Amino acid sequence: MNPTLKTVPAMLLFCVSEEVTPEEIAPFAQRAVEPLFNALAKSGRKPAGNLEFICPEWIGPEAKSKIVFGIPVASEFPTEAPYYFWKAPAFKCASTEYKGPMSGIKDAWMNFGTEVGKAGYQAVNSWREVYIHWVAPESEEDVTELQLGIE
Repeated sequence: MNPTLKTVPAMLLFCVSEEVTPEEIAPFAQRAVEPLFNALAKSGRKPAGNLEFICPEWIGPEAKSKIVFGIPVASEFPTEAPYYFWKAPAFKCASTEYKGPMSGIKDAWMNFGTEVGKAGYQAVNSWREVYIHWVAPESEEDVTELQLGIE
């Protein structure tokens, strides 16, 4: 898992978010992602990129942190809560691809974080997952880009 440095450009995201503990992430994802895509489809719009799972500021393993599911879109359109638009700023990060099921992603993150540190980069408390290829939560075919914010 060699880290690659990059800057993700600023983008407009159609979002839903919630403050959750780590244990509450999976249940939030289960109730949030499909309705988010349905709301986008109902608007007559299409995604301008892959679904992103974003933590703008990780508070810690025992606390609640804001978690955002966002779909890149070309422009804003009328929407209602709980959905909103976020002009996500450019994001400087170390990135790598993880291929495999969601049950292994925590270990992938731990290994990647170690590699980022060994490479001499200073991580910040912000991270993203970009779902490049999605089959099912436990598919070996899933491809997720891990992005760890760096200074």
